[in-house]
Amino acid sequence: MDEHLLFYVDLLGTKSTIDDPDETKIQGLEDLLKDIAALRSPFVLKSEERVEDQVYALTIKPEVSTFSDHIVLSLPVAALREVMAENYIFLGVRLISDEIGKLAVQASKLDLLIRGGATIGKLHHHNGVVLGKALVEAYELESRIAIYPRIAVSGKLALSYCAGGKHPPFLAGEDGIKHANYIETMLLVNGEPPKYLAQLRSKVAKNIAAFEANGRLNEMAKWSWFGNAVEKAVQQLPREVFEEVQN
Repeated sequence: MDEHLLFYVDLLGTKSTIDDPDETKIQGLEDLLKDIAALRSPFVLKSEERVEDQVYALTIKPEVSTFSDHIVLSLPVAALREVMAENYIFLGVRLISDEIGKLAVQASKLDLLIRGGATIGKLHHHNGVVLGKALVEAYELESRIAIYPRIAVSGKLALSYCAGGKHPPFLAGEDGIKHANYIETMLLVNGEPPKYLAQLRSKVAKNIAAFEANGRLNEMAKWSWFGNAVEKAVQQLPREVFEEVQN
């Protein structure tokens, strides 16, 4: 087995959706799961030939496997190191975090959140077959450590990446657990950040109030954490991106 950067992600709230008598929500979940299944793809690393003074056009896509409402994304470390030298872990984390952010946008439309674990370690991931110590560790991070709708990062991964880029790939929680910065992608991917932020804030407030009123404090806490994380992400991005909402 070779060393891989691995993200394991799970949807939060699917049971509630299945139990909901609203058939449109169940249909929405079915459509989302189909979209998740369609994400299955092999690892891609390719570059076009250099032409005169033109730089290489590089394409990198993670290997993706899915099962039910779970998704595994990985990138081989050796390949990342070959194309990015010192900042290879930073590159891989940002690539995968961007993909997860897009998934989180789709999930949020159904009042679902995501949670996961990320690490670096030995893994076999090919043609839909995933096994290795890295997968076990990522699963344990998701199921035991993350708690809130975040992608908890292992200590090994946190120490492995080389700092680079404008924004850090990991954020530190108040409990000391580092997590991947996928929320930034959620806020920017739609093309209309001010409008989407307003919608997201409204959805967060609605869900917090509904879960609190129904005594479902576990779900309320997750949406509260998510809402706070969104506001922190807004503060880290240029003010003009959300000017229409904030003024």
